[in-house]
Amino acid sequence: MGVTILIGLYENGYNSNEMMRSTISWLGDWSLLGIYPVLGYLLPIRPVIIYRSACVIAAQSLIAIPICYGAYLLKLPGLVYLSPLERIIQNGKSYYLIYWYTREVDSDGIRLVLFTPWGPALGLIGCIFFFYALEEQTTVWKWLGIVGSLAMMITSVSRGAYLFLPATVAIVWAIRNLSFIQFQLSLGISCFLGGIGSTLLLDRFQEFFGSVKSARKSSSQLRGELERVAFDRWTDSPIFGHGKQIPGPDFLKHMPIGSHHTWIGLLFTQGLMGFCLFFTPVVWSLIGLSWKAKSNPIAHVALKALILVAFASFSDNIEKLAYLYWSAFLLIGVAYREVSPPDSWDLGSRPPLHDLPSQST
Repeated sequence: MGVTILIGLYENGYNSNEMMRSTISWLGDWSLLGIYPVLGYLLPIRPVIIYRSACVIAAQSLIAIPICYGAYLLKLPGLVYLSPLERIIQNGKSYYLIYWYTREVDSDGIRLVLFTPWGPALGLIGCIFFFYALEEQTTVWKWLGIVGSLAMMITSVSRGAYLFLPATVAIVWAIRNLSFIQFQLSLGISCFLGGIGSTLLLDRFQEFFGSVKSARKSSSQLRGELERVAFDRWTDSPIFGHGKQIPGPDFLKHMPIGSHHTWIGLLFTQGLMGFCLFFTPVVWSLIGLSWKAKSNPIAHVALKALILVAFASFSDNIEKLAYLYWSAFLLIGVAYREVSPPDSWDLGSRPPLHDLPSQST
């Protein structure tokens, strides 16, 4: 993908300085998505350390959240300061702004971001940490992690977080029970009944989806325009893309074209080549973890985290947040390193169909 970015920059006339800056940026985002699974596979990392660390951060958030709301009640400015690291790396000020709180665009409410650059990122981390906390063995830390992660989700006011968590639970439960005949029969009956009432179900789904979008109407409209413009501009350089995000016009509020959607952003910045290079390992990982999750508890957690990241990819540029949810990709590597015990999915573990002696005897 790094080579694809350089080819896209070269084809679009960018100089060597821009290529160098984009390479450094690639090392801090896209490359991490490949490095951490390899580290998890090669290094003797214990998942319990990751789970406990998430619980500690969630517990710290329980302390920080009242302080942030106190700053709002005292009418302190929401912005605290801009980290000087931004002048060194220069990959966008939004990643280095430190806030007490941020204000809603469509209402007078506030949302917290804590250690993340924006609200939806905090909601995603809260969802991932929630599943980590469920694996913690010490009761005190477990409940601190659960309550803290839920508090992160709630105070982020992220619509995605409210939907991603229950959807992930349902999907993983279905995957783990897919081999049972009772579930298959129930699924078949549900599909049959759903087909009969498909019109009503579609109407209800559209109403629900519309209500979710209208909850933050200006944000939904801006995202839609960004996706439309990025997809239209992708056709100008379909194979290797434009190499980087570019500033948007006034009607996009100067938001970068290629942002707010990982997959459309990939098409715009890296073309079909970059899209396929990322799509293939993501799908392969989802299939592999789904297979291992039936008997491997680490794969079970890693699958949940990967599904959450996949959900978030449709509303954010997940590569820019790799420094926040790196533990999810580390767990993927650990899950592939662990050898699963034989189970009903392993054909080699099934008992023989008969106990007759073989012909060789």
